[in-house]
Amino acid sequence: MKYKSVFTYNQTVECRRANEILRASKEIVRPLWSPFWNDKEISVLFSETNVGKSILATQIANDIARGVNSINGQTTRMRKVVYFDYELSDIQFRDRYLTYNAYCALRCHFRGTFAVTRLGGGGGSGRGLRRSV
Repeated sequence: MKYKSVFTYNQTVECRRANEILRASKEIVRPLWSPFWNDKEISVLFSETNVGKSILATQIANDIARGVNSINGQTTRMRKVVYFDYELSDIQFRDRYLTYNAYCALRCHFRGTFAVTRLGGGGGSGRGLRRSV
């Protein structure tokens, strides 16, 4: 038995049996940063403060731009990546990634398709988001 679509708040809500979805799904899963993240998926990285989320997020973004997973060595196609950094100033970003850290021995080299953006443009003070909250 097929279920009819239900209309709520101008959006279609579709209800189908799980096995129907499995049979109908023909799309090939393309890894973005495997095994944790595939193309066309949304991921949320969360944890306590000061445990390395920003460094990990930057590493993941750079891996995606390079097309190589630095954890398992799996390769994918290189992508354009925009990393939204609302925390670090340009100086803090430079100091974090030009000095030794656990993920990059001595210096990080970012792929040309890896870009960083901030609120308000310019060099970013790293305080813009905090001030507006």
